[in-house]
Amino acid sequence: MARAEVLPQGYISLGTARVGCAGKPAWGRLGREPLTSFECSIDTLSQALAEQGRTRGATLLVGRRCEGKPGATMSCSATFGRAGDDGPHRDPAGPLLPPPQEGALRFATAEAIRVDLDPAVAAFSRRARSPDEVGEHRDLPVSHIALGSLKARCPPDTCESGDLRTSLRVAAGALGVSDLAGISCREASHGSSCVATLAASEHDPEREPQAR
Repeated sequence: MARAEVLPQGYISLGTARVGCAGKPAWGRLGREPLTSFECSIDTLSQALAEQGRTRGATLLVGRRCEGKPGATMSCSATFGRAGDDGPHRDPAGPLLPPPQEGALRFATAEAIRVDLDPAVAAFSRRARSPDEVGEHRDLPVSHIALGSLKARCPPDTCESGDLRTSLRVAAGALGVSDLAGISCREASHGSSCVATLAASEHDPEREPQAR
């Protein structure tokens, strides 16, 4: 279905917006890396535009344009609109605001979260995985090795501990890490944080069948 480039008749403009994110960082020591860098994609930026649109009272998004490549620096822009007082009662078929993704962090929340990585191994490279594919364990599994320490933190009143736990899975999965161990969260006057040990089997079971 073609995207509308202008608002339909009877709609009023609520302005335009542009959102962006940086590309996924490489394995290595990281400090204060925005969580948005770990899931920079058109879908993520479309949700970000939708969040801004809902805040402005929009029901329609038109003329979305995106630049860059998934996994690298990207930006998207769009115009927001809603029906005027004399406009239609229902939005036309087309690029309506997408609904929030169940269980996903709001983009505004992800922008406030920063990630630190203190690696224990010089290099690590496995396929990226979704947050749901990242396991959580109280202790380091005997079949796994520790890859380093991962920390997610945010300023006061910008996120909750559940958001930070989700952030750890987002960042770990983007880095190709399959598991988190010993997750610990705390709140302080300067903000909240969660820290965990990154863990994975010594041999990649997807590349080495004998490791399964």
